[in-house]
Amino acid sequence: MQMEDLNKSYHESKSFFDNNLTTHFPDTLGKSIVTYTDCISPEAGSLGLMVIDSLNKEKLVQIQKNYELTCLSKYKASDSCLLIVDRFLSRKKYYNVEHSEYDKKLLDRPCYSGKYPVPNFWHNEFTTDKTECKLPSDFILYVIDAKQGKYLKNDLLTNGWFMPSQWKNGYSKGVAISQRRNVIIYWLEIW
Repeated sequence: MQMEDLNKSYHESKSFFDNNLTTHFPDTLGKSIVTYTDCISPEAGSLGLMVIDSLNKEKLVQIQKNYELTCLSKYKASDSCLLIVDRFLSRKKYYNVEHSEYDKKLLDRPCYSGKYPVPNFWHNEFTTDKTECKLPSDFILYVIDAKQGKYLKNDLLTNGWFMPSQWKNGYSKGVAISQRRNVIIYWLEIW
């Protein structure tokens, strides 16, 4: 796909969401972009946008310093208790999501108190089963904003069976950064 076509598709995907939910994303995709994915189908569990970018070390350090100062919350990918949006999705179970087969104890653990949701990074080139969020342990997750409630029309929202009751619907936006890989992942998840 040509960069012009890729950017056109990217801008269409971004425009699906309210502008204040995508302000942290790049304005355009450059040649350093590893990939971008969108999901605007409620049947998938959540709606969202994700951009993976490879940056030079200096730029990544500058961006990370900014998020250190301005983020709502910060987590390590290796943390053992993360509030993960649609935590049960995996490459094996993407088309076969049945909530009756999952451990309901993972939906409302006491350690989630005061935490903000982060994505399940189950579908990118960095995906690993060694962490709860499915990113390698060298990633740091910066939640820029997250709120409970309905941020899309009802027919686009999920029933929230995969989240604690207080987070039945909501959104999370942020970035995941790996200095080791010189990678930043921008995310927006709405469910």
